[in-house]
Amino acid sequence: LAGGWVVRNLATFGELRLTSVGGVNLYLHRAAYVEAGRTGEPVEVVRGRLADEFERQTKGLSEADRSRWLEREGQARITAHPLTYVGQHVRGVVRMLGPGHDEFLQLTGLQRGSAAARVIRALAFAQLAVIYAGFMLTLWRRPTGGVTLAAAILFLYVALIGGPEMYPRFRMPLMPFLAAAAGVALSDGFRSRT
Repeated sequence: LAGGWVVRNLATFGELRLTSVGGVNLYLHRAAYVEAGRTGEPVEVVRGRLADEFERQTKGLSEADRSRWLEREGQARITAHPLTYVGQHVRGVVRMLGPGHDEFLQLTGLQRGSAAARVIRALAFAQLAVIYAGFMLTLWRRPTGGVTLAAAILFLYVALIGGPEMYPRFRMPLMPFLAAAAGVALSDGFRSRT
């Protein structure tokens, strides 16, 4: 099914690969976070500056050469500051695990910092705390159980490959597994009381 994309990328970029966004992600997202971590600037400002630099440096190049430039420059910026990258990556994992409330505030028209927004954020934190605690309890009691093992493997996969640009929406594929594993802990507790 993905063969069409591979053929398109071969024709456009001259390389046999499934996706053409690797260089974009490396340079405009991951390297941008490294630069923002080093300078203290907002990542959006850094990303804008890097995008401008990319346009200046690659003007007139083929799409294949532009893609290779993104990969080369992104990798160079990251490998020049590996500890900054690791720190930003860890911050991304923490951000991913926290509640995502900005979209909800936009949909409801609530103002950030309002009493209602603070209550919603507290409820979101409480819900996540219950799910994470239940998952950890199940992981401790049944580390090789099917849903527990699947949740742990999926979490490690997302946490390792996600990069510094992770937001709560990256958590979406994890939540069914984490919630199911948390449910195992709750059902174990219920059965032990009956």
